[in-house]
Amino acid sequence: MNDRRFDLRAHREDPVSLRWTDHTGEILQGSAYLADISRSGASIRAQHPVKVGTILSLGYQDKEFAGKVTHCASGASGYVLGVEFDDGYRWSPRAAK
Repeated sequence: MNDRRFDLRAHREDPVSLRWTDHTGEILQGSAYLADISRSGASIRAQHPVKVGTILSLGYQDKEFAGKVTHCASGASGYVLGVEFDDGYRWSPRAAK
């Protein structure tokens, strides 16, 4: 797989909360797990697919990150979502301690 991220990834298996609006305008939310996170994005394991291009809110470590789903692939135990954080939302490993 071609990895286009330039930031180093920190592997995690932490729970996160997701919130997004579907194509009908309904607000959806659910729990998921991080696979990894970087300064500019995250890889998330979720039970439900989320359409590529969807803007979502990711709750992690008492912080909220806004981003866009860049890919969604079926995995062994659900779906793997790639999320690119919006400008102004950056994760920092120093803040994670």
